[in-house]
Amino acid sequence: MIYIYTVCYNTPHFIEIQYQAFKKYIKDDFEYIVFNNTMTNTNISQTNVVNNNELMRVCNKHNITFFDVPKDIFQNVADNNASVRAGMAIDYSNKLLFNNYDLSSTFFLIDSDAFLITEFNVSEFMQNKKISGRIQLRKGLNEVVQYITNQIVIYKPSLFDNELFKNNFSFLPCTLDGIASCDCGGNIHNILKNINLNRDFINWSNKLFSDTGNNKQLYGGSPSETSDFNLPYVENLDQSIKQLINNDTAILNKQLPFCEIFGNENDKSILFLHLRAGTNWINYNIDARNKNLFNFFQ
Repeated sequence: MIYIYTVCYNTPHFIEIQYQAFKKYIKDDFEYIVFNNTMTNTNISQTNVVNNNELMRVCNKHNITFFDVPKDIFQNVADNNASVRAGMAIDYSNKLLFNNYDLSSTFFLIDSDAFLITEFNVSEFMQNKKISGRIQLRKGLNEVVQYITNQIVIYKPSLFDNELFKNNFSFLPCTLDGIASCDCGGNIHNILKNINLNRDFINWSNKLFSDTGNNKQLYGGSPSETSDFNLPYVENLDQSIKQLINNDTAILNKQLPFCEIFGNENDKSILFLHLRAGTNWINYNIDARNKNLFNFFQ
């Protein structure tokens, strides 16, 4: 069985289209699970309540399995400490899943603002692989730290040494090797060190970046120059996807794309659209971005 799961903080409006996209394109049997993080702020606002009610409505409408993330795990963590709170919510989700679901299954963590837009046979894709994710690199004192972020992670817990996996499969930010400041997923470096990356791992990258752009992003940079982007790739995309990207770019008053297309070298036909900043930490016109996204999926 494939268990696809996401943590929802303030994006309940994405859950329905994410689930429907999986239903349309995933070729395997799967269960979709939502972890409800809408009611965990220190002071619960009316917006939190509205988000919670909308998430419950969508989950009940589609019979989606959901679990509430408990508020008390965030004691002494500020509401604006987004990376730590995200990592804690994901770690809580993983603990619940690993205690209640078969570890020989395939687990599939996905950002709530990432959407499958092509057919995807997950079992075939992960055959003879242990883990798939988006590599990040940080320079430490003695080595280059490699880890994966939380946007898209597909993995089989049973294929790893149990203690190694249990102690290091965490999405909390951390500092490794003295100075390597890693965001969510840093400790997974210790897992990746113990596998053959060429044989056991599949990487995802942003197809809208050039090689230069992807190299900048690998080390935590923000590609921003024309040479950082693969603009011919955008022009050759399906017209509706290209229009979505161009509209999103215009809404954000940018000259170059902000949203992402995740692809991999193992099967180039598989693509995900990542709206990016779907929780609106960039404080742009999220209503216009959402409308553009919903028009695309309709």
